[in-house]
Amino acid sequence: MEALTLAFDAQFTGWSTYKSLEINFLSDQLTPYNQHLTKDYRNSWAFRLGAQYALTNRFDIRAGFIVDTTPVNISYYNPETPGMTKLEPTLGLSFRPIKNVSIDLSMLYVAGLGKDNASCPYTDLLAASMPNLGLPVNKTFTADYKVHAFVPSIGVSYNF
Repeated sequence: MEALTLAFDAQFTGWSTYKSLEINFLSDQLTPYNQHLTKDYRNSWAFRLGAQYALTNRFDIRAGFIVDTTPVNISYYNPETPGMTKLEPTLGLSFRPIKNVSIDLSMLYVAGLGKDNASCPYTDLLAASMPNLGLPVNKTFTADYKVHAFVPSIGVSYNF
């Protein structure tokens, strides 16, 4: 089928080198606020599969699917993590109204495989700086992690 193009891509990211985040202040007055945050990420993969079909010599349609696995250790979820595993279907089309000009439209939907009641420990720096208040210093951050996004795009290109 000359009108059909298939593509597959696999991407490996070596996140496992990210074991911790160290925050060390140079000022002696601020060293009590130094932090050691465990990350313990693992390596991850992203897989992409797509197809393009030329309906005519001026009009193409596309569809694809992405699986982007998370590197995050569930025991250390926090607000700055790169996210959860995501499933991402895509649709698109190209139209060439005149020679050398292409108009491309696409839509990507991102659906994260979220986590309810994910938690990670943290040190409350304000409570640690004022021990005479008797506030707990070691706390747990708990949240529900969800991702849903629609990503439309439009492109215009000229080939010469």
